[in-house]
Amino acid sequence: MKSKNVIRVYYIISALFSAGMGFIMGIYSNFLRSAGLDEFWVNMVNVCFFVVITICEIPTGIFADLFGRKWSVVISCFLETISFTVYGFSKSFWGFILAETIGAVGQTFASGAFNAWLVDSLKHTGENFDLLKIFSKRSLICKVALIISAIIGGYIGDYGLNLPFFMAGVLYFVCGILAIILMKEVYFEKSKVSFTEGLIKIKDTWNKSIAFAKTDSNFRFILIIMSVQMFAMMAPNMEWQKVFSNLGFNNSWNGIIGGSISFAIIIGILLSQKIVIFGERKMMVFVQILIGACVVLTVSFANIYPVIIFFFLHEVGRGIFGPMMDSYTQKCITSSKERATLSSFGSMMGHFGGALGLLISGMVAKYAGITSAWIMSGLILIVVTLMVGRNRNNS
Repeated sequence: MKSKNVIRVYYIISALFSAGMGFIMGIYSNFLRSAGLDEFWVNMVNVCFFVVITICEIPTGIFADLFGRKWSVVISCFLETISFTVYGFSKSFWGFILAETIGAVGQTFASGAFNAWLVDSLKHTGENFDLLKIFSKRSLICKVALIISAIIGGYIGDYGLNLPFFMAGVLYFVCGILAIILMKEVYFEKSKVSFTEGLIKIKDTWNKSIAFAKTDSNFRFILIIMSVQMFAMMAPNMEWQKVFSNLGFNNSWNGIIGGSISFAIIIGILLSQKIVIFGERKMMVFVQILIGACVVLTVSFANIYPVIIFFFLHEVGRGIFGPMMDSYTQKCITSSKERATLSSFGSMMGHFGGALGLLISGMVAKYAGITSAWIMSGLILIVVTLMVGRNRNNS
């Protein structure tokens, strides 16, 4: 495949993945509440998702490195199809946990493998490419797809809160079929091993990946900075609606704000290609500190205008940070054989941070208030980023 064809397929599959998630964006928590779950148990469903991802990231990444990134993505699509179908039929906490578990495993099959497929496929063409530009455009396409499907999902949800889940399942099934047809893996030699030999190779790949993470300071930087952001963002992700409701916003206005969040992230994505003026690593440190400061400032004012300004500035910062992190991560990984495994390792650490953030910020919000939870999260993000940013070798 030529590089432009590889990139086109990457954008198509990415857009379908985001659109599938977008269908349930506006109705997800209300669907859980409609089954009688209170706020704590709604959070626990999300904690299950993060825990399962943390456990499964490395095994599924190793599977992709040994047996093929394409088939890892295909498996992901079909597992997501099953997950959303189970969700649509579920009416209890344990049904949701089952669906969430299947979906989390499905997501881990694609998390490292898809980017690894892109990078190694592009390298195989021998043509020049700009990873930051590709990841930035991909993020933009995904956000647009998500906004469109979220609007459709919200409309469909008026006729039944479970219907958007079925729509998402159908879309992921279509995505899996397209992945089988469109994704090519000419650079990859499938491993012809017995089950026992496969286990030995998995162990060997795991050991090499861990050794790389221990010895490469740039990759450790990625692991820490990714994990701390996931930890800190759980409070804003789960509680922003309550923050604006306390300022007098009704559900309709919160819906408008929810849609505007994606536009703010799109602005950040567009800026990410233009503001790398002193290296991606330094820019990531600067942007992460900006995000933390804006989280703290959002809940430090009683007036609605600064609250809105700082809240959306933090979302713009998150839009800037994402493509930079994806690009820098892939540049740090020098071994193509372990690329998917190492990408999955980074994703695993991020989701571990997210699970921890859900639990801690939830407890702080319950016993000390939402304002305290946001301030704690923002300050932790600033302090840890400053510490990691200072302790570096030039790259």
